[in-house]
Amino acid sequence: MAFDARGEIRDAFAKRHTNAVLRQSELILGNAKCDGGEDNLVCARCCLQVLISASAGSAAFQSALGEHNSTMKAVLGHLDSADPKLRQFSTMLVKLQLEQGSLAPTPKILSALLATFMSENLNSVCQSEALAAIRQAVSKNTIEVGGCFNHLLDAEKCAILDVMHEWPEREELPMSAVKLVPRWFREQSTMLLTTFNSETSDAASPLLTMRQLDLLCDWTSADESSSLEAERRRTLQDDTSLLIDAVYLLQMVHQLGADSANKNLFTPVKKLSELDAADVEANPVFGFKRDLVRLIGNMCWKHTKNQDTARETDAIPLLLDCSPIDANNPIMMQWVVFAMRNLCDDNAENQTVIASIDKHGTTTAQLAEEFGVKLNTSASSDPQ
Repeated sequence: MAFDARGEIRDAFAKRHTNAVLRQSELILGNAKCDGGEDNLVCARCCLQVLISASAGSAAFQSALGEHNSTMKAVLGHLDSADPKLRQFSTMLVKLQLEQGSLAPTPKILSALLATFMSENLNSVCQSEALAAIRQAVSKNTIEVGGCFNHLLDAEKCAILDVMHEWPEREELPMSAVKLVPRWFREQSTMLLTTFNSETSDAASPLLTMRQLDLLCDWTSADESSSLEAERRRTLQDDTSLLIDAVYLLQMVHQLGADSANKNLFTPVKKLSELDAADVEANPVFGFKRDLVRLIGNMCWKHTKNQDTARETDAIPLLLDCSPIDANNPIMMQWVVFAMRNLCDDNAENQTVIASIDKHGTTTAQLAEEFGVKLNTSASSDPQ
């Protein structure tokens, strides 16, 4: 009964005093922004708490606040406030607005929320509220977040990817959000190759591309026992263009590494003794080639169309060429084995192609036996 009464009071308050509260809030928050004196800061903190309470208890008030552009602008002006309390309360209010769909995220709003989430100087409550607000934006405003992504700093982009990677199991990450990552990966990997080919600097972030690739590898190796993870994996596998782009990117990276005349970040290191911890830390694309092989293998797992596409894009000889030891890409052979098994699984044509290849005097059939794959050289025979 007490809660019902409190809700009724909030609704009555919202119906009678909404406009007056919003106008006064705009003035109070504006004063605190212009003059950060203690009295103004205290008034602004109290004001934001009133707005939070009224919004939480009344959908009508929350909707009115979202439509009152000047007041919301004043609230958003404190998202990056140097005052921790103002920052926390404004973040909480923005989270409520995003949750109810009364506010669409912009690059500026997302950037402020991500800065709060990543800050080491703010309390955990403030960071948790920022994280919750970011999740609401990704979940409720996927299209807007996708449009904002390229306007963010690389560190902020990585933070969004981390938020998506660590999405709570009890909550469902929308498939529309999952589909954003392949698009971002394609754009970023194209920029990365352009950077290396033109020998420019700072045009693309290898770290960001690596983070996107790691997320895609994780999502495409989902546990079949989880229906949500299985659906996410199938959604990505059905994006054949992602596989094609991964094969093309692997081909380009492999060619760059094979250029003995021009040593670069992708040049293989054939002896583990030639690499130390400092070299690993200094190489921004450490493990990149290996993870591309991993993604290709994941995309072909029990997916006939992708198996055929991999064959048609000459991924089979490319993968075999990637098998030699490279200290910059640990356990590369094992991932090549994994990818070849997935390409051959119940696919007689791929088995025939592999069996027909001769590599450095050793038949691929012999290599395949090392991989644990039994090949059928006849296309009409049943796959083993």
